[in-house]
Amino acid sequence: MNKLKIFLLLTLVLIASFMLLQALLFAGGVVGYLIAGNIGRIIGQIVLVSMGLSAYLLVAN
Repeated sequence: MNKLKIFLLLTLVLIASFMLLQALLFAGGVVGYLIAGNIGRIIGQIVLVSMGLSAYLLVAN
């Protein structure tokens, strides 16, 4: 029973982090596109995802 709870918790964390990643990609794309067109969209996605990953690593540690 305990292993099942741990597995479900990890699954929820994975789903939540994936959804957060999608939201960061979308937000970065929109902001970058408004600022600098197609090139800005890609740069905005990279910047927001790297910021999100570094924040996640800070929280995880």
